[in-house]
Amino acid sequence: MKKKTFGLLLIIALLLISSLVGTSNVYAEENIAHNLTIEDYKDFLLENDLEVYKEFNELSEEEQKEFVKIISDPETYMNDENWEIVEGVEQYSNEPGTNTYSLLSNTRTYSRYRDYNMTILGITVTGYRISVRYEVVGSRVNRILSRSATVERRLNPMVQTGQTSLNAYVSNNRANAEASFHYSIGPIKGLSQQIGTLRGHIAYNENGSLMRNAWRRD
Repeated sequence: MKKKTFGLLLIIALLLISSLVGTSNVYAEENIAHNLTIEDYKDFLLENDLEVYKEFNELSEEEQKEFVKIISDPETYMNDENWEIVEGVEQYSNEPGTNTYSLLSNTRTYSRYRDYNMTILGITVTGYRISVRYEVVGSRVNRILSRSATVERRLNPMVQTGQTSLNAYVSNNRANAEASFHYSIGPIKGLSQQIGTLRGHIAYNENGSLMRNAWRRD
């Protein structure tokens, strides 16, 4: 009877030790994954963007520490001061996909886009773009020719993001393009994963002028 009891206690003890070791390993892996260091970030940039790697190296050591601290903080992504709306480069051209004009049919084609970027210490970390190409006949916006919504830059290993929806249409004599992007941050420093949605809406009139450029984060 004593031998059976001893054997049972031994099995329970071994199971407890195994459980503790497994928990310790998971905790260690999570700490490594959730605490971004300067060297981690340099390695990430080397694999993803050499130009930004050079920009990052031009920062002082204190600035690099501050940079990594900022991009590791979920509150950074909720702070409007870190985001900026960037105007697209819009030039007249006869090349396909840009502005074109036909005297015979009085038809014009415009290509337009707007960017929404996060910039930290002068370095653009995250960037989104919505674009639309549309046709104008006379003074009437006639139809949408193409549209797109893309993640132009994602230089934060703590963030996962991508397009979730895209729609383009003509309304009130304007070419409209709307898109949404999902993003998740972390988990970081013991915080649960932060999940949100970015929505953008651009609209242009028959002259190619911007009429609406709205972005919001939910």
